[in-house]
Amino acid sequence: MRTMRINHFIVLFLYIFRISFAASFFGGSHVSVPIQEARSSTEISLRFKTSKTDALILLAAGKIDYCLLLLQDGALKVRINLGSGETELSTPRGLKLNDLGWHEVKLDRQQDDLVLVVDKIHSTKVKLEGRFYELNIHYGVFVGGVGDFREIFLGLLESLRGCIEDVTYNGIDILGRARHRTQHADVHAVSWDCSPEFEAALGVDISFLEKDSFLNLPVSLPRSSGTIKFSIKTQSKSGTVIYSTGSSSKASFLAAEIVDGHFRLATNTGDGLTDITSDQPISNGFWHDVTIRLTSSFLELTIDDGVPSKKQNSNQQIDLAGNLFVGGIDISKQAKALNQGVKTANESFQGCLGKLEVEGRTLGFHDAKVTQNLAPDCVWEYPCISDPCVSSASCVQEGTHNFQCICDSPPCVKTDFASNTFRVYIKQSGMPDLEILNLSPLQVAEGGSTLLTTAQLDVVFDYQKFGIRDSGVIFHIVKPATNGRLASELWRRQDQTTFTLLDLHNDKISDSSYKTQDITARLQLLTLHFPKLKIIWSPSPYATAEIFEELK
Repeated sequence: MRTMRINHFIVLFLYIFRISFAASFFGGSHVSVPIQEARSSTEISLRFKTSKTDALILLAAGKIDYCLLLLQDGALKVRINLGSGETELSTPRGLKLNDLGWHEVKLDRQQDDLVLVVDKIHSTKVKLEGRFYELNIHYGVFVGGVGDFREIFLGLLESLRGCIEDVTYNGIDILGRARHRTQHADVHAVSWDCSPEFEAALGVDISFLEKDSFLNLPVSLPRSSGTIKFSIKTQSKSGTVIYSTGSSSKASFLAAEIVDGHFRLATNTGDGLTDITSDQPISNGFWHDVTIRLTSSFLELTIDDGVPSKKQNSNQQIDLAGNLFVGGIDISKQAKALNQGVKTANESFQGCLGKLEVEGRTLGFHDAKVTQNLAPDCVWEYPCISDPCVSSASCVQEGTHNFQCICDSPPCVKTDFASNTFRVYIKQSGMPDLEILNLSPLQVAEGGSTLLTTAQLDVVFDYQKFGIRDSGVIFHIVKPATNGRLASELWRRQDQTTFTLLDLHNDKISDSSYKTQDITARLQLLTLHFPKLKIIWSPSPYATAEIFEELK
């Protein structure tokens, strides 16, 4: 029996009737919306989730006046000053809100009466002291952090690691303004979803997606010695993997980096630079186990089951009192690292890192102080390792797991190479890729028919959280198949070019074949439309979708 693969060109429309903006804050993120007002009443409402015990949630700031919502030891506190001094209001004793559950917060002030309600059941109130009733706001509203704002000092406030949604301040949709950059709103390192990294299990692999990715852990090595272990998978030829240093200008440092595809370990504990470079390449796309040992007398590097490489070190104590950077270095620390001798300080490695241990303690997302452009689990695959291209072609990695074979005379892909699925992603500016759709080829027997289901068109984007039903996800056929056709029980009506995700779930769509030749065509052009997004699928069978965000 001969088979054929049928290819249709489809446009997918998601019609969003209700938009609720959620935002992820990664420990160095913030949103600020300029607002100037003086009011005798204040109404604030929002929802948040986090595992952190201490974090800034929201600040409305004036020159003297302010209203601050923050987590402190897991409790929610309100600090407010109308000009006569600060008053503090807290949630009931024993109520902890850092449990990674969504919590609804409503704060209402009418002149000197302040009421805080959490999750609609936990209510506390206080009478404000003083003779002023207006809250004078000059600088605006900050969410998740304050960035470089220093006009008023309210103590050392930890930035949020977690999610916030539905933020309104006196009727103003704060995240809506920030998302669309209206009214001079400022957004830094925020993603417009609730990132799965906040609920990632301990020990899960970590994916470093961009050349500025990093994980900042508030962990330091002992002054006498220290051991770091991890596994790494990458094809990056250069990039920082581990970096730690002390706070002083002449502090010790420890760096593990990839240089020309090889692993380099470097340190300076006060008596000059000591480094070790691995003989074997590490950037081959396979997992490698790495163990680093640093003492006051020697530096040691072990890769996989190889013989440890060791060099003598100065006999001075190690000053690594600062944070531990993994995968890359925050831009504010890169100049210092370069001066210390880290060759790739301004570049993160791209790939996966797992089984991270420092002094026997397993570390991961839950321990992070700041993260940037990461994803839980290992999303990096290296299909070029499987040698999918013909001998005259070169294989190029596309994105995290796709590839493209480039040659002068197509076909460039080996005829016996099979790829089971094609994945479509949205690439958000400065944020991890968002997977939208999984596509799988459909095989139909010659002269026969078969059902087209979600096994071939699998919408993985979480459209339901936007209030969209299956019937609201609509596929438009913009070019019919060269061989065969789509048939639908619903196409007795005039429009025979659309069907919905609900139709796929209910087995209403079938693919029929009338030609005798074999076809190996795959989906080559796919255009999806979202509000404010233009998404273009490259015509190469194995290329990654290119998406351009249109904010205006």
